[in-house]
Amino acid sequence: RRVLFRSGAVQALGLLGRAHAALGELAASRSALAECRRRANQMRGRPLAAFARLVAAGGAVQVGEPDVALEHLAATDPGYGERAMIGSVDLRVTRGLATLQRGEVAAALAMLEELESDAAAQGTYLDSTLAMCLVAADRLDEAESHAGRVLADGRATYLDRRTAMLATAFAAVRRRVPVEAAERFGRATAAVDATESRTSQAIVRLAEAVGYEVLGHPDARARAAAARD
Repeated sequence: RRVLFRSGAVQALGLLGRAHAALGELAASRSALAECRRRANQMRGRPLAAFARLVAAGGAVQVGEPDVALEHLAATDPGYGERAMIGSVDLRVTRGLATLQRGEVAAALAMLEELESDAAAQGTYLDSTLAMCLVAADRLDEAESHAGRVLADGRATYLDRRTAMLATAFAAVRRRVPVEAAERFGRATAAVDATESRTSQAIVRLAEAVGYEVLGHPDARARAAAARD
């Protein structure tokens, strides 16, 4: 029972940290994730140490801190991502996402496309991340294909759906189709506004502001102001 209690506490703290991140409560998120790692390291044999690091990495990319994410991933067992264990697939996708957030598009794309041949890696996290990466690489048809798979999958998380929606919106920006871009940003905004995730709400509005600026849209300044609010 004691082992189960400790294991449950570590996992609960990880979930709590991610929930605080979603709500925009970053100090509380960092505190919970640090406690998650501390308790994981205190367990005999440290069976959840890599899990705690992975949750922290996920929290970091969730709020746009790729360097922090990569530090956590670098501190995990080098073989963790190669074994079929809880979070092992997420580790590799998160590494690709953090690399993309650093602006290293070619490196991120190489990491993510390598996972496409791994049956265990298939899912909406990989597809949504690939969709955004492919937009950055200007491979727009492929990006929309991956995003469409996410949006058609009822098992997709709201974060994966958000990323897929933004990928389709940025694809329209890249194609210089302002009406379609505005519609897609609008759908993404409506989707995140239906959640309590203030972080996602801010990210979508910031993305929209960037897209409008690229398009030279007359509402670009207003959107940027709304994103800052």
